[in-house]
Amino acid sequence: MKVGLVNIQARICSKEVQENALLEAGCERFCEIGGISAIDRSELDECLESLQEGDTLVVWRLDIFGKPLAELMQLLINLSSRGIFFLSVEECLTSNGVMGQMVQKVIRALKNADQNVQRMKMEQVRRAAMEKGVRLGRKEGSVNRKNRDKPMQCKVLYENGSSVNQIMALLNIRSSGTVYRYLKQMGVKPGNLKERKNLTQKELTEMKKDLFDSHHQLNLFD
Repeated sequence: MKVGLVNIQARICSKEVQENALLEAGCERFCEIGGISAIDRSELDECLESLQEGDTLVVWRLDIFGKPLAELMQLLINLSSRGIFFLSVEECLTSNGVMGQMVQKVIRALKNADQNVQRMKMEQVRRAAMEKGVRLGRKEGSVNRKNRDKPMQCKVLYENGSSVNQIMALLNIRSSGTVYRYLKQMGVKPGNLKERKNLTQKELTEMKKDLFDSHHQLNLFD
């Protein structure tokens, strides 16, 4: 199924123009997002979560996401890892077919290049700190206990009906991509929200308390 994503507050293009272009591209269903701020992106996360393997996410143009290049590349890579295709109408950019394979290679190459640049910058900072006698990072032999059990907790919360947004709030995870990565790591395949219930606030509170009681030493809910 082709799913069209419409930004109803995009100044670059009206909702009607976007919808007409998406209809011509063969979209059977539409998702709407209300803006590009961090607060509004919960609507985008819900749309992405509803996609199934084999679906195609279609947008009028890439900039309706309102994401910087690194985040946009990660979003496309996450979709690809879930077996979901992508199409941008104006740029004629697709992740399907031979052209799609080339696009994915370019995206991964750009992401790797960006990561390498960041590593080089961090290495320069580390060396400068060492020259001044300053040691960066955690103490030698220590473990990041705060994140150690999060993959399992994501699995428990998701299988008990909580959405990705709720998991992010409960476990203090900033990116929906991290939640998807944890779920994939635990062998959980994200499903359609319509086929799953969303926990009530009372159920979420009880789930949070159970997780806190089991792992209170991790201070997950600071």
